[in-house]
Amino acid sequence: MTPLPPQSKEREKNVSPTQRSVHAGEGISNAGRTPHSLRSLDDFDQLSPQTTVDEFRAFLDRVGLSKNVKCYQRGDEMLDLIIPPPGARITFHDQKLWSVHFTDRTPPKRQISLSVSEDTWNRLKNLATKTKKSVSALCAEWITQRAGELERVPEEVGSPE
Repeated sequence: MTPLPPQSKEREKNVSPTQRSVHAGEGISNAGRTPHSLRSLDDFDQLSPQTTVDEFRAFLDRVGLSKNVKCYQRGDEMLDLIIPPPGARITFHDQKLWSVHFTDRTPPKRQISLSVSEDTWNRLKNLATKTKKSVSALCAEWITQRAGELERVPEEVGSPE
C-alpha cells in the first residue's frame, strides 16, 4: 500500500456518499454512520483536537482496534493512521487529531437502466411505498434473487414463465 496523497481542506468537505468524516474541531459525535464493528460513538467523547497520536493509539488499544494499524507520514506536519476493517483513516496535523474518516466497505455496485410501461411503473411505485423501499432497491432485490435462482437452474434461462 502506498502512502495517501496530501488532501486539501476543500476535498475533506466533499467526501463521497460511502465515506463519512469529521474534523476534530467539529465534534466527533457528528461522524454519521459508523461501521458495525466499531464501538459506540460514546467512546469518542474523550477525543478532541488536542488528542495526540500516542493518546489515540492508547484509545485504539482500549477499544480493540489497534491490530494491523498502518502509519503513513505525509510531509513534516501530517500523519495518517489507517485502520483496516472496519475501515478508518485518522489524520493528525502537528501530532494533534485533525480528522476521523470512516469508509463504508459495502461491495461496489453497477447501475443498469431499463424501460417499463407506465402501468408497470405505477405498480412498482406502489409496491415500493408499501415496502418502504425505493423502486430501485426493490427492483435490485428482485433481479438479484432471480439471478441467483437462474444460476441454480441454468436450463430455465430464457424460458417463459
